[in-house]
Amino acid sequence: MKPSDINADKEYLAWDENCIWLCRENDAIITRIHSIGAQLTVRVNAEGVSLWKLCDGTRTLEDIITFLEDEYYTPREILIRDVACAVEALSGMGLIVTRKEKKQSFQHIYSVENHVRWADDVILREEDGELILMNLSTSHVYELPHKFLPILEECKKGHTIAEIQNQVGEGCDVVNYVLEYLDNLGLIVVNSQE
Repeated sequence: MKPSDINADKEYLAWDENCIWLCRENDAIITRIHSIGAQLTVRVNAEGVSLWKLCDGTRTLEDIITFLEDEYYTPREILIRDVACAVEALSGMGLIVTRKEKKQSFQHIYSVENHVRWADDVILREEDGELILMNLSTSHVYELPHKFLPILEECKKGHTIAEIQNQVGEGCDVVNYVLEYLDNLGLIVVNSQE
């Protein structure tokens, strides 16, 4: 999609429903997940984070540019060009979509009281420093970063999200990102009860 394809004051920009993200102080990691695994992961800088957060389905391209004009002291022509270029890149990767109707999108956040466990048909193996998870019912195999191991081990125990956060020493944003990633792949089950 090109910026010229967007009706700047009538179409609302929104996150694709298959996206999860982790916003940090100076950047964000955005992942578009497909049922067969992570399709795409990108990192955006602080300015990209500002734009990303505004694409919640309640703002048009024109609204976003107007909002960012107040945040960044940049000539309007340059801001229009930069925002349009970023929107084109993000929409071209399938991370942002346009909607005709204004409808707010929300980032999925789990309750810290929810219990997490592995899905019944998932097995884990370590191979050459990588984690290999296999969903035996679908025969899908997922290769995950080794840094997911502490969270995966806690999920196996059926702990609450609060207990997982305490055990692995990570903040709720990081744990939520990893759990949402695993949940979207069908590797874990998140319940309000054990």
